[in-house]
Amino acid sequence: MNYARSFPLSLITLTIISIGGDLRAQSSSRVYRYSSCDCAYELPDQIRIGSKLMPIQFDDHSDEQALKSFRSLKYSVQLGIYDRLYVIGAYDAAKSTFRLDRWYTIVPFTEYLVKDESVLPHKVYKKRRTNLRRSDFKRTADFDPASPKFNPSIYQRKRQRVRQKRAASNKALQLTAR
Repeated sequence: MNYARSFPLSLITLTIISIGGDLRAQSSSRVYRYSSCDCAYELPDQIRIGSKLMPIQFDDHSDEQALKSFRSLKYSVQLGIYDRLYVIGAYDAAKSTFRLDRWYTIVPFTEYLVKDESVLPHKVYKKRRTNLRRSDFKRTADFDPASPKFNPSIYQRKRQRVRQKRAASNKALQLTAR
């Protein structure tokens, strides 16, 4: 009789332990600044840890949609966001691998467009952009940016200005002082 009563409790305990394991894996994710546009000169992927650039290879356990969309960014957009590109995931220093969970860029950004590629030297003009569009991603064999499941806005975040941060913190201080 006691075994019958303890069975559901042990089942619940096992479920909580397995969920906790998944949560621990996700909580090890950190935000890193991405430093290479590999389509330009076939540079290795790199992330910045402190003041060092660390070469990485994306792990097989990376989020498939995030990795495919990240790899399909057009070069004209990559040039404009190279210093505003962040990857979220877990870095394994021993293997130099990175498990990509998500990525984002800061908007607005500048897109660099070539007016006529047949004329050398190329005339490049800048276009100020406030968001990512489906047209900013290349269609590949395993990724279609026109798919209704794909939403490019999940890969962007608005820049918070220093004044806005200060104003918000000052307002919070005033509210706590009362």
